[in-house]
Amino acid sequence: MNFSDDDTLRQLELGEDSNWLFEWVEFAGDRPSSATRHELEDEIAAFANGRRGVLLCGLADGGDLLHNSRDQLVALDSFLARTSSNLIAPALRNLTSHRDLPDGRRFVAVDRSDHGGSPRASTHIAFVLLGHSLCVLIRLRFPAEVPGA
Repeated sequence: MNFSDDDTLRQLELGEDSNWLFEWVEFAGDRPSSATRHELEDEIAAFANGRRGVLLCGLADGGDLLHNSRDQLVALDSFLARTSSNLIAPALRNLTSHRDLPDGRRFVAVDRSDHGGSPRASTHIAFVLLGHSLCVLIRLRFPAEVPGA
């Protein structure tokens, strides 16, 4: 999904919806500290079960973009990759980009392309985003029952 800096700023004003999800992340030095991988897995899986969209990571509470460092973006990108591949089945292959607005605010954008195929599940539940709300798509008895896993 292609989007401009103006698209990002406009969406930050409008808020989250089924195509745009914002993740608040605080850092302790260069490492993400405000969220654990388990806290993000349901939202990332729900995000992946939609058709298209953008996940913006590295925002402050309330959706304000921060002046994150390059090292913070690299650590956040790695954190998201581990979450997408270790806690979600089938594993996700996210397309991430480090974005830098003209005023120096930085974030990681995850592009959700239409992946087709099986729903993604975290632990034993597959979620989908409807607007800003996480809704159950399917409940599974065991993680091994994830279709396509």
